Amino acid sequence: MSKIKSKKKLAVILIIISALAIFGFIQFRRANQQNILETQINQVEYTVEKGSIKKSITGSGSVKSSDSRTILSEMEGIIEEIYVEEGQEVNEDEILALYEIESDTSEELNLETQKFNLLKAQNNLKELYEKQNDLEIYSEFSGVVTLLVEEGDEVSQNMKIGELKETGVISFQSYFTKNQIETMDIGDEADVFINSSLINLKGEITQIDKTPVPTGSNSIGYLVEGKINYDGTLEKGSDIKVSVSTDSAYFTSPYTGEILANSIIELKSPYMGEVKNINVKNGEKVDEGQLILNIKSDELEMEISQQLLNVEKNRLELENLTEENSTVTSPIKGTILTVSTDEQGYIEKGKQLFQIADLENMEVVISVDELDILNVSKGQEVYIESDVFEGESFKGKVKSISLEGSNQSGVTTYDVTVSLEDRKQLMSGMNVDVEILIEEKEDTLIIPIESVTKVGNKYVASTKDSEGNLKSTPIEVGITTDNYIEVLSGLKEGDTIYYNTEAGAEFPGGVMMPGMGLGGGQGQGRSPDGGSRE
Repeated sequence: MSKIKSKKKLAVILIIISALAIFGFIQFRRANQQNILETQINQVEYTVEKGSIKKSITGSGSVKSSDSRTILSEMEGIIEEIYVEEGQEVNEDEILALYEIESDTSEELNLETQKFNLLKAQNNLKELYEKQNDLEIYSEFSGVVTLLVEEGDEVSQNMKIGELKETGVISFQSYFTKNQIETMDIGDEADVFINSSLINLKGEITQIDKTPVPTGSNSIGYLVEGKINYDGTLEKGSDIKVSVSTDSAYFTSPYTGEILANSIIELKSPYMGEVKNINVKNGEKVDEGQLILNIKSDELEMEISQQLLNVEKNRLELENLTEENSTVTSPIKGTILTVSTDEQGYIEKGKQLFQIADLENMEVVISVDELDILNVSKGQEVYIESDVFEGESFKGKVKSISLEGSNQSGVTTYDVTVSLEDRKQLMSGMNVDVEILIEEKEDTLIIPIESVTKVGNKYVASTKDSEGNLKSTPIEVGITTDNYIEVLSGLKEGDTIYYNTEAGAEFPGGVMMPGMGLGGGQGQGRSPDGGSRE
């Protein structure tokens, strides 16, 4: 009996110990979870400031022609003459090729004469178009432009209208021995020591002349030129010592080299006319390929119009001398991309002869998410950038919006076609980034999107009363992006708002915050100091 009571007593003790252990573990877990929660939640204090905010939709795509045509053979036979080549600009209805036809000697002579007349007229028109393209004066290299004309000035053909002086690059030359130039290649790295200033600059070899030149003391040298990327100035003729690093050796020229003068080119008017637009300031630094100015020539435009009539006249006369369907003509005004046949080559009906595209009117197609597509409308302003032309922006407009979406993995997108207003030097196939501007405001109140809470149909932000207690302040909001929101009323500049963030959630600018999903579409804002807010 005593043993049974002892066992019952031991069991009760074990139960009590187990209960205490479980209770202690639960309390420990609660305390630990509370500590984790307290360490993960941080309160952010934010001062309301003014800045700019921009909501836009972005996408990317490839530039392409707005109108591209494939010209097929409408009959089988032999192509006797081809009047165009790849890259040539042609007009609508211009004759591109001629099928071989049977005729007597007299008719054949008239036909050959008319072919010559048409070809001559087309070549003259091509030359006039090249002159017209030259009326846009572009920078051949990076440098400082000096202009001698103003907008509205009359200019004559070959008249000097300015100068372009190369900057940021300094040229040099030095002789080397025969053994040295035999291991040297264009592009090899060069160390250029400037004797007068005792500085060493990095450069590269740009030209190697393998013509032997007597250099005195019965020695023969070979002239090598190079360039240094240097924003400073070096006096022309300064003595230098040049060392070259090749794949297999490093050597120094036994001769003393010299600094050359920077390249200076004269800007001349290719034709008589009037200075229409000047796109740079006098004395401004320009980049390679940047448009400097435009010249408008009424006389050249009149010559082109007359030559177009001459080409059309010769085309009609040639058609009258040939059989029906014996000519191949261009369906549009554009540029010949490909010529897929040869003269005297036999072709079958339906075979591709030419590919032609309108390269003056270019466009790009981007995909826009269904959540954003209702913000896009025809005619909207578009900004376009390309890695090929870094720092340069191109303008465009929304041309069309597809009414049928494409669904992939549960996400529906719509094609939006953007037309380029001025393609400048963009070429078909180049990749570009497109930004469709939806809404933009300057000098307006902006706060982080994470600091705003939506309660029903209203928005509130947390402020503090005079006693330091948090309170909800109703606000009216405007433009909303992924990261920021505009405040129209309810807060003023300098007010302080408060909101909680989770440690580990990243906030733009280094503050930590969780996402709240109020953004709705792609967009960006700009901070008061001008930094980008995205």
